[in-house]
Amino acid sequence: MRFIQPCIFIILAQDLIVSGTATSRGLKKAKKSKKTSKIETIVEFLPFALNLMDDMNAQLCNIGNVTEACEQVTGLVAAGAQFTDTIAPYYSANYRAMTLSYPTFSLGPRPLFIQAIRIHRTLGLGNSLRLQGHAEETVNKAYWNHWNLLKSEDENMVSLGDGIETYCRYISNEYETLKAFAVDNFDEDFSASPFFGASPMYNFCMTPDVFVSYIARSDWEHHRREVIGSLMSTKDMKAIVVYTIWHWESLFAGAIPDGGNLVIDQLIKSFTAFIPNQAN
Repeated sequence: MRFIQPCIFIILAQDLIVSGTATSRGLKKAKKSKKTSKIETIVEFLPFALNLMDDMNAQLCNIGNVTEACEQVTGLVAAGAQFTDTIAPYYSANYRAMTLSYPTFSLGPRPLFIQAIRIHRTLGLGNSLRLQGHAEETVNKAYWNHWNLLKSEDENMVSLGDGIETYCRYISNEYETLKAFAVDNFDEDFSASPFFGASPMYNFCMTPDVFVSYIARSDWEHHRREVIGSLMSTKDMKAIVVYTIWHWESLFAGAIPDGGNLVIDQLIKSFTAFIPNQAN
């Protein structure tokens, strides 16, 4: 399955994995006195993620044989310039993660793609708490917790269990339920997607490529949490639901030969949902 053509098969020259644990990136503890409890200052995750993505972008573009991938990233950044000042910074950062992950999907389980998609999943999982009304301090702690958990999962991918078919059918049904919910409750027109009337989630999940199946399942887990979290916030609900559907429809569009433009169009649609007044 391809997101943006043509596929690029390389082995990155450098290890782009950054540990990213809250402790190694600057968890600072101070003791005021023996009678007071520890005061913990946690590094803000969002600036950390943005700086990391800038570094990843620079390293990718400094590798001589991936010029096309670098150009695709640059093009997606330009296409999303409208989001810089129009949507919340945590959504804008998530779009930035997409500008790196979409062009590098064809690299397979390489550090650059895994790092970018980990940022995407972390931001969604943290946002699920924000949508439920948690304070930003709690959300930031959640970011780091999810980042470290996903890092552990990404580095220890396990083989598919004998219940994979049941698992994939279950999450496929969840996605179909979400689409039906959107049709019943919102006026968004999804007719531009050639897959909206089909059920591609099952096949995406059931692919014999263990890595792709893992990414599909792990990505859905965070989107599910984010959607459910949005049900607690009527002002955010439509934007999250519409964003989630267009995001997945754009992934499915990657299966179409020469479907790169459709992939990008639907990716842009997903984040346009966060522009104020777009979701009303």
